[in-house]
Amino acid sequence: MAKRVFSLVTRIALLATQQGGYASNQEICTTLGIASQQAFNALLPAKSPRPVGPGLNRELDTRLAPFLRRQGYSTSATLPDLPMTGGQFALPAECAYVDYYDVADAVTVEEVSGGALRYKLTDAVNGPTPEYPVVATVAAGTKQLYPRDLARVEVQFYARPTEPVYFEDYSAGEASYVDDKSVDAGWDEDMEPELLVRSLRLLGLEIRDPALMQVAAQLTAESL
Repeated sequence: MAKRVFSLVTRIALLATQQGGYASNQEICTTLGIASQQAFNALLPAKSPRPVGPGLNRELDTRLAPFLRRQGYSTSATLPDLPMTGGQFALPAECAYVDYYDVADAVTVEEVSGGALRYKLTDAVNGPTPEYPVVATVAAGTKQLYPRDLARVEVQFYARPTEPVYFEDYSAGEASYVDDKSVDAGWDEDMEPELLVRSLRLLGLEIRDPALMQVAAQLTAESL
């Protein structure tokens, strides 16, 4: 069975032709990648991590489920954990949004910055403890866990969508789709109507399909 990128690119190309327009398969695939990132960004909450932990938004959990990841960090760095030294660890490069932090036996893990961090670190009563640890950003993609001597933290996060690839082979003189070298963006099938609508809009094409018109109207209403 061909990857979904094939059906998406083919359908967009057909809709473009029906409107008297044209875009190459590679142009469509590039547009599809932009549409995928737009859809991803639109679903992310404004604040990371989510203030009350997992399960806050079921729609987000469901639609972004293909991109949900977990990564552990520990002082022992025993695989699959990554190393953590003095409470400091680096988020994976693919991390776009931290959902929550998990420390064994902790009641909650709070992420703070700036003045709030300075206050926490100097507060003898409400400062970081094993039961109420704190995470802070020390550099882009690098976090610091307090107390520094905690042995392990686990991060649940959403990874960025994969850049779609519609691979074409020209060895026979004309373009031929190659499935095993193509790459899907990673979304579940129920997100395809939205990806189609966003791609068509980016290409400057009208939304004429009745089913897609409903999706387009919903996206317009959500952006108001």
